[in-house]
Amino acid sequence: MNKYVVITRPLEDSENFSKKIEGLGLKVFLYPTIEIGDNEIPDVFLENLKNSDWVVFTSRNGVKYFLEKAGKKLLSQKKIAAVGPKTRDELTINNLAVDFIPSKFTTKDLGEEIPINAGEKIFLPRANIASKALTEILEKRGAVVFNVPIYQTKLIAKRSKELEEMFLKKQISLITFTSPSTIEGFFRGFNDEKIKLKILDCPVLCIGPVTEKKAKEVGFKKVFVAESFTTDGMINKLSQMEYN
Repeated sequence: MNKYVVITRPLEDSENFSKKIEGLGLKVFLYPTIEIGDNEIPDVFLENLKNSDWVVFTSRNGVKYFLEKAGKKLLSQKKIAAVGPKTRDELTINNLAVDFIPSKFTTKDLGEEIPINAGEKIFLPRANIASKALTEILEKRGAVVFNVPIYQTKLIAKRSKELEEMFLKKQISLITFTSPSTIEGFFRGFNDEKIKLKILDCPVLCIGPVTEKKAKEVGFKKVFVAESFTTDGMINKLSQMEYN
């Protein structure tokens, strides 16, 4: 019987990830649990940007929506930080130099390691549901933070009878999660407690420690995490795992 790896990230971000998983000889079931969209931002957006010393990006989507709204002229005049290599790559393909990337690709390490001085102003374009933790770390270090919800992450509550049957028949080997919001969206699609128990018995692979923490909080019993907190790190972890 063929077993499947479930991908929960948005469809537009799943193509390459899916191909790499299939390249390991595994089958993929696409079940997007979040979707990304535009967000209306306040009029002070450009004024805050002009007054900022740093622009700090925590995702590729933050880069994309920022460039759509502001272009790169102002950005090229600022110091730029990226949370990890995928975010950095999104900037470099737009001919923007990245001044800082943390030693570990988490917002916690980003906040603690970025070389800022007290009083510096940081422009933080992020999702509408982003955690406040990064802002709090930066403010404790004396920074002035402009937190701008530049795009929306919406949870998708969509039932899939096919996926429910696959869990009941033990046809799912692993679920992949690339953010805490993918976990939140995932459970909105299931109401049957019997199926939920089957799901919580299924191994999951998380992109990093923040997502890992969320997976354990909701009750997953077998939680694995990539050593490098990227989708490529997840692929590497998958290549080392055994499947029943």
